[in-house]
Amino acid sequence: HRGSLTPSELDAIHQTNSFKQAKLLEEKDNHQVAAKMKKHERAKKLDE
Repeated sequence: HRGSLTPSELDAIHQTNSFKQAKLLEEKDNHQVAAKMKKHERAKKLDE
């Protein structure tokens, strides 16, 4: 049944959704940073 949520409940849902979104983006960023670090480490080893 639509429209049964109070504004504060809707607000809470939006907050958790954007929180989940933010966490996902953060994890993606961490993976990218980790990948860059690995590449960097390999490059350093090749230079030695």
